[in-house]
Amino acid sequence: MVNRKILIISHNASLSGAPILLFPILQHIRDSGYGIDILLVQGGPLESEFAKYGKVILLNSPTLNSNIASRIIDFIKRVTIEKWKRNRLFEKLNTTLYCSVLSNTLTNGEVLSHIKHPYSIYVHELKTTLAFSLNKDAILTQLNNAYKVFYPSMAVKEFVFNDCKISGLKTVYAPYFFNIPVKIERSAELQKYKNEGFTLVGMSGFNTIRKGIFPFVETLNYIINKCPSAPKMKFVWIGASMEIYEMVFLVPLIEKLKLKEHILFYPPTMYPLGYVDCLDLFFLTSIEDPYPLVAIEAALLKKPIVCFKDSGGMPEFVQDDAGICVPLSDIEAAAKAILSLIENPQLSKTLGCSGFEKALRMHTDTKILENLVRELIS
Repeated sequence: MVNRKILIISHNASLSGAPILLFPILQHIRDSGYGIDILLVQGGPLESEFAKYGKVILLNSPTLNSNIASRIIDFIKRVTIEKWKRNRLFEKLNTTLYCSVLSNTLTNGEVLSHIKHPYSIYVHELKTTLAFSLNKDAILTQLNNAYKVFYPSMAVKEFVFNDCKISGLKTVYAPYFFNIPVKIERSAELQKYKNEGFTLVGMSGFNTIRKGIFPFVETLNYIINKCPSAPKMKFVWIGASMEIYEMVFLVPLIEKLKLKEHILFYPPTMYPLGYVDCLDLFFLTSIEDPYPLVAIEAALLKKPIVCFKDSGGMPEFVQDDAGICVPLSDIEAAAKAILSLIENPQLSKTLGCSGFEKALRMHTDTKILENLVRELIS
């Protein structure tokens, strides 16, 4: 009897890009007649979504206790009972007959060291992951041990080839697949601002240094203080956490620069497209991003994109017909690009429509999923 079961390993079930892009892949695997086990290294708000496609196995339970005594007890449990449970879990996984194992991202090295099955890896990282990793050897080992390495952009391919020295014989181009947005319920608050005549410039993602939270604020500051003829606008960040350390410095700075009334932060949401659809343009501020899903989603909503060159995979998509690419971290150039799109609605519309057509062509063909699954099980 031919085994038709696949193990998918995800580093978490958060609202970030890597877990989300798995859903159409899982759907296609299931529709192709394969059973699915989904190993989540950490949990998150998308656990119930993963459960729609197969059996979910949660490796690490969250620590819920906040007082010191309870946390000490939790720690003891993790190094005794939890360790025993993990060992039993890996024994069960290794004795289960899988026709394929896919590890999503490079952050699963510790887990893969316990997996005895041949596995492939879908890489969504660039140099920063290797540079700041506590165990670079573990990353390189898992890549070398993988029987196939999938990559979504040329920037990731160069990282895998040049920085990780992985042979091109086992690398496979696997572009991201997106379902075309059909019916989107817009954010009532952002729609209210639009109705009041505000131009909305937005970014979506975790508000970290890598994602460009500082260039985001700096560009707004440049426009407000050096472009007096600029129309009234709001800079909108979708998916922000106000508790991270970047915001400890940034919130007081925003107040000192008197930008508070010009900037909006919205927390992570299951439905970010309702916010993105309200934007006039998408400002991808990342200084390093392999191939951000949010920008392709913006393109599918016909939003022109402003992004930085040499920042990862998105300039490959944007080029000169889906938005404007400016020199990396060049705040003045970014501000001028944004204003040029706002002041020239026809150009903005043309670039938005061109980006939409390109996104349809590159990222909505179901052959993307067919090819990935075929490579996965071959």
